[in-house]
Amino acid sequence: MRVDAPELRCQVVGEGGNLGFTQLARVEFALAGGAINTDALDNSGGVDMSDHEVNLKILLAPAVASGRMTEDDRNRLLEDLTDEVADLVLENNRTQSLAVSLDERRARESGDDFRDLIYTLEKSGLLDRAAERLPSLDTLLERREAGQPLTRPELCVLLAYGKMSLAGHLLESDLLDDPVTESYLLGYFPPAAALAAGRDTLHAHRLRREIVASQVTNDLVDLMGATFVARVARDTGRRPDEVVRGWLVASRLADHRVLLRQMAEQSTLDARVAYRWLLGLSRVLERTTRWVLRNVDPDASPARVIDQNLEGLATLREGFADVVAGEEAALFEARVREIQDVGATGGFARGLITLRFLDQLLEVLDIARSTGSDEMEAARGYYQVSGAFDVPWLQRAVAAAAGDDLWEQRAAQALLDDVSAAHRTLATAVMQRVRDGRSVDDALSETLTARRRAVSRFRDLVEELKTDDELGLAALSVAARELAGVARSAAP
Repeated sequence: MRVDAPELRCQVVGEGGNLGFTQLARVEFALAGGAINTDALDNSGGVDMSDHEVNLKILLAPAVASGRMTEDDRNRLLEDLTDEVADLVLENNRTQSLAVSLDERRARESGDDFRDLIYTLEKSGLLDRAAERLPSLDTLLERREAGQPLTRPELCVLLAYGKMSLAGHLLESDLLDDPVTESYLLGYFPPAAALAAGRDTLHAHRLRREIVASQVTNDLVDLMGATFVARVARDTGRRPDEVVRGWLVASRLADHRVLLRQMAEQSTLDARVAYRWLLGLSRVLERTTRWVLRNVDPDASPARVIDQNLEGLATLREGFADVVAGEEAALFEARVREIQDVGATGGFARGLITLRFLDQLLEVLDIARSTGSDEMEAARGYYQVSGAFDVPWLQRAVAAAAGDDLWEQRAAQALLDDVSAAHRTLATAVMQRVRDGRSVDDALSETLTARRRAVSRFRDLVEELKTDDELGLAALSVAARELAGVARSAAP
């Protein structure tokens, strides 16, 4: 029986078999307000299960061939692992469907990122836009004017191609051989299977790199979205595998898997709150990834960078409420109260909101190392400098001035980088005075006094800008330049 999409009297469709709908019908149903994925996404569990079965047999084959395990033993083990493998497959499918829901929200706010992804995939020769029934540039512009972003079926297609593209880049890189990716191989197989095969056999699996590439890709894209790697690569000039390297550092330092589990355990949350938290976490990880790309040697092992920062970060996160100051302290407390009001526990709320400042805490650790300072003292100096120079206001104003225009957003990101660099230079100057025996308060006061005229000119400019209801990037760039001038003059 053939039924046209407008005739459906339902709000949600789960496509139980391949090609129950044409792609045009899916898009038509979605544009009319229905919720639908693609058949490929809705039926991916079977493919995933088959992949696990084949990879398990490859893993256990050496044990059978050597006589350490009989074929009957192997078959019994596979049968015993049925529920564990099913859970792994279902989790993959849950996070993949969630990824589309998160990208739906991103597409409403940043449609240009998805347009750029389509162009990038087309240019690489991987995507045939017409064959996949993706809208043309003119159609995208018409949709934007009508307030209709890309639909779920279209986002499913972009998710798939984005993953294929990223996995291909990873397979061409040496990142998959870094120790930081080992957990992805271990996490793919049930522990009993890995134990039966042995560690050496596990690492010798002939599809090890392909497994790790797919697992890293799923972990990153399902949280960060289909456009994340392409956007950051475009803005920073880095290769996709280098962006992933930076993200792996950021995600491990944030302990994102524990956070995701804790979010899921906050059972009183409704879906809208959960989506907001997940999108917030992805923004934190993007800022931190950009910080890593700016500040960490690209040839450094991610595992070594993580080890270098874990202990200091733990100290700062534990004592963050005691060192954060000024507007950032008020923001911290307000956000903690906000998520407690929707049912989060106090400890979880403070831990989650502390992560909002993760890139700043990494900056503090770098300042502490470069000046030989205690981490907590460096944090006090950093946040006192932040308050003294209205850094939070300036950053917020720059971000707000960018609007939806892609080039304005890139210009705003460059300005934010300039403000962060000046902030770091000033905090370093303060901490070098602390190292010479001053208190943080005295060191800040001396730094401000030594450059009294430049500081006064910057503060007068900020006060003038605060009275303007329609600030543009041009005006804010003047403030950023003045701040950079103060920082240069204060630098030792």
